[in-house]
Amino acid sequence: MTTASTATASWRGQIQVLATRRLHARATLADSSLFIDDVWDLTPALLRVDIGSRKLDFTTVPAEFVEPVKRLCLALLTCDRPPGEPKLSIASIYSYFTLLRTFLHWLHDHGHTLTDLDEQQLGDYHDELVAQRLSANHIRGHRRAIRMLWLYRARLGEQHLRSDPARIALWRAWSRSQRRVRENTTDRIPETVIGPLMTWAMRWVDDFADDILTARQADRIEQDMLATITDLLGSPPRHARLSRQRAGRLARLLQIACWIVIAYLSGMRDSEIKHLQRGCVTVQRDPTGRIYRHRLHSLAFKGERPEGVPATWIVTAPVARAVAVLERLHPAEQPYLFALPPEAPNRGQHGRLVTNSTTGRHLDEFIAWINGYVAAHDRTDGIADHGRPVHLAPRQFRRTLAWFIARRPGGTIAGALQYRHQRIQMFEGYAGTSASGFRDEVAAEDALARGQFLADTSTETAQLTGPAAAEAQQRLAEFARHAVFEGRVVTDEARLARIMARHDPHLYPGTFITCVYNPDRALCRRKNNDTEQGPVMGDCQPLACRNTTLTPDNRDTLAHRLAELDQALADGDRLAPYVRHRLQQQHDELAEFLARHTPETS
Repeated sequence: MTTASTATASWRGQIQVLATRRLHARATLADSSLFIDDVWDLTPALLRVDIGSRKLDFTTVPAEFVEPVKRLCLALLTCDRPPGEPKLSIASIYSYFTLLRTFLHWLHDHGHTLTDLDEQQLGDYHDELVAQRLSANHIRGHRRAIRMLWLYRARLGEQHLRSDPARIALWRAWSRSQRRVRENTTDRIPETVIGPLMTWAMRWVDDFADDILTARQADRIEQDMLATITDLLGSPPRHARLSRQRAGRLARLLQIACWIVIAYLSGMRDSEIKHLQRGCVTVQRDPTGRIYRHRLHSLAFKGERPEGVPATWIVTAPVARAVAVLERLHPAEQPYLFALPPEAPNRGQHGRLVTNSTTGRHLDEFIAWINGYVAAHDRTDGIADHGRPVHLAPRQFRRTLAWFIARRPGGTIAGALQYRHQRIQMFEGYAGTSASGFRDEVAAEDALARGQFLADTSTETAQLTGPAAAEAQQRLAEFARHAVFEGRVVTDEARLARIMARHDPHLYPGTFITCVYNPDRALCRRKNNDTEQGPVMGDCQPLACRNTTLTPDNRDTLAHRLAELDQALADGDRLAPYVRHRLQQQHDELAEFLARHTPETS
């Protein structure tokens, strides 16, 4: 005789766990995993090609917890969730499963069940997480996974938490300690690293790629290639055949060099880069045929549908050249530019996309090659490691680009790239939309850069001049109350970001003037649909606007400009009358402005 509970279990066992999920084109629901299976293959529901297979292996969970964990995962996969709970992606469900498995093993090792857990035991586990010195985000992930055993209690049967962990005093105290202004916790790549890294990546794309690809296609190294190939491989003999190992290493290094150029000069996320396909670059030409804009097409995923949405980035010529190299790197039948090349060490991997973690390993390999090459050739343009290998994560490139665009410092890369032009051009495409988030990252870096400048300026006694000088002094004095302590300027970026969020004086330093922004008297005007605050520096009318103030550096720059006008007018007989008139007018207006706003010297 079949009991009701047995019938229910049998019915549940035949549930297809991906029944409500969209599957990729190569998968069929009939072949997908059932609830009764020990391993659930989630790969058919992964719609991003840059994510490898994902499986929930319940044989790795202590036996007494398999049933509730299966029920939780089924609820997450079928979106059978309590009110207010978000729909999770396949990748997120997999991540929560791995975190939850760690917690359940801890329960098993300590002889606990879900139903007998109390505040003390949950607090003990929380203490262990903190003691492991995990990142705050990692700890939040663990806490979130555990709390699901309470939030989804109605779906788990008898085995679930009996109280909400979020109400435990220790958990609440930790949450309060972590409350802060939302800020980017991704580390920026130091200038001493990104400078030589970008220089070498662009050299691989522009100088090495042609010989490497030609040698690879011919399967041998010809004599006229020994300028570059010899250095890369170590003195191969004439007409030496390229071994699979050597060709594979060259292909990896060339591919990661292209990734670096694209990532750093586009602001794209790694997932967006990995979905680039052959023919992804289009161009616009002027009537003479000159290319004036490159468009890069891919898919965007952040905050979008699981399968992504088409998006376009406006990029510079080096990015287009990197794409062209990648198109030559792969056989014509391979559409994706970041698939593993044919020389992949494991032949079975050929054609699969490079994952995020693999990109990290390839970055390590590229840095090691740079420093090895530099050491072998007694060069000085390597990447300083200060005794420890440099490890970079793909997400750092986007953060670093935002920092450089906001500050536009000098240095190796600044000499080759015009960051102001980069910013204007990028913001025309997806990188400039609110969905991308890159504009917000740049705005945050702008605010931080202003904060550092203003905190330094507020400690100086240098005299400000100009129509808004008095107001500027008042705002700086008020800002100094929060950003300067016992004569020292706050240098911690996270702390300064919080200060700027709460006490932004809305002073905007520029090369020629500093704007004491007051929208009621500003001569620059934003568009009606522009949500940003602050001046439109491209429309600045510095000699006429009452928001203008001058620092000593501003006055020096204006004086230098006046000297340039003097020199141009000295050869005025060679100028057209209209041009000479306009230069004279600019000269007189600037000279009169400086005379009014330059302090007298004793």
